[in-house]
Amino acid sequence: MQKTLVWIVLSAAISVVGSVAYADTRLVVGAGALRAYNGDQLATGRVAYEWEPLANYWDIRPYAQLLASDRGDYLVGLGVLKQTPLGRKFEIGISLSAGYYHEGSDKLGDELDHDVEFHTSLMLDYLLSPDRRLRLELGHISNADLGDENKGTESLILSIVFSR
Repeated sequence: MQKTLVWIVLSAAISVVGSVAYADTRLVVGAGALRAYNGDQLATGRVAYEWEPLANYWDIRPYAQLLASDRGDYLVGLGVLKQTPLGRKFEIGISLSAGYYHEGSDKLGDELDHDVEFHTSLMLDYLLSPDRRLRLELGHISNADLGDENKGTESLILSIVFSR
């Protein structure tokens, strides 16, 4: 059931690519792994919507995301990101979001021990065209000591970013 839900969300996101409404908004659709550095990775999908940069606030870009594993774990959150050009074809960036975490059947509770989790990431974008980019993102999810345990876990995600 959870796998079906993840694929429905990803399919719906891909189908609305043409309806990105504002001048510099982005739809991000990706796949990768949670527990990226452990032997027991979880297949993961990510869908995010990035709003226009806030010109009066150093071009920080607000975003919303859904990060879901094939075993029913998901994180829904809001955050901000900042990117900067690195040559003509690359951009590097960082992001921070906070959100609600739901534990699935795999019991990531020993790593993620709270309903509130924080997702930080480093990203590298490669510009494919004016309205498409390929993004590699290394992330960390943690509860910032809100729970009894705070081991956290890493994510590694490859995404296509659609923009207008």
